[in-house]
Amino acid sequence: MSNSLVRKGLELLGYEKSVKQEKKKRKHIKYKGTLDLIPAKHRILSKNAKTDLGTVLGRTSKVTVYETQKKLATQEDPTDKNVQRLLMLSTNHIDQETSSKLLDRAIKKRSSSKNMWINNLKKLKMSSKKWFVLGISGATCSGKTSLANRLHKELENSIVIHQDNYFLPIDDPRHIKIEELNHFNWELTSSVDMDRMHSDILKLIESTPDEDSCSDIINKNILILDGFLLFKCKVISDLCDCKYFLTLTKDQCWERRKGRVYNPPDVPGYFEKVVWPEYLKNIDELIKDKDLYRTIKFVDGSKSKEEIFQMVFTEIKKLLS
Repeated sequence: MSNSLVRKGLELLGYEKSVKQEKKKRKHIKYKGTLDLIPAKHRILSKNAKTDLGTVLGRTSKVTVYETQKKLATQEDPTDKNVQRLLMLSTNHIDQETSSKLLDRAIKKRSSSKNMWINNLKKLKMSSKKWFVLGISGATCSGKTSLANRLHKELENSIVIHQDNYFLPIDDPRHIKIEELNHFNWELTSSVDMDRMHSDILKLIESTPDEDSCSDIINKNILILDGFLLFKCKVISDLCDCKYFLTLTKDQCWERRKGRVYNPPDVPGYFEKVVWPEYLKNIDELIKDKDLYRTIKFVDGSKSKEEIFQMVFTEIKKLLS
């Protein structure tokens, strides 16, 4: 993060005066990067920065992390108060890009805080946007498209984009063929034109929404994204303000899939050797990506469509209210 960005955020939080006073008092101390902009008692430093931590505690010798934590635990932490002040800033006083960067940085620094605190930050970030982006992913035949279409029907000023509409033509050379089955693997991101999907999403959310179409309660347009590999594309996943992933057991998934007709149709052995293993691989990758994993709400796709819809619909309305 640039010094100018940090300075702007700190100035809005009322730091600027104390920064100048602090620098006058301690001219003999040299800091690195953006630390020079923050008063010593407000600095959040890494565990390895022992020398700087010693400076913060007013000692010339190096100190251990344990000693530092023990000392700081007895002092009042101003971070929460400062963030609460940031939550009160309107978009009229700080531009959207700066606000998003500051909030992303705050969420990352305070990832161990209570969920309610982090949710408040996310709500503020969403309030500065004219588009609320909802991502729905999950197992094949788990009810993703049904849920997306129902939400689109019930939520005013909403638009839905289905990943299935971006499958590559069957003659596209980017497809990966499974020689054993003499069939393409349609369960990979390489079988979908993710670049075109991403481009279409950006064109939509970067356009100026029709404010006359927004309801009195929800002053924003809603974009619903549906796709079985939606969160494997980071640039699209990062655009989502809220993420849901519908799960199924192998038996449940096969029971639903075997009655469907695809173009091209599944060949014998395709589910066992491709569909289900690729789904498990997808789940495993999501779990290993801890930053992504904690932003996704996993939903039991075996529940009734109505039950799943009511749960998601209620949560979305609460977020947007």
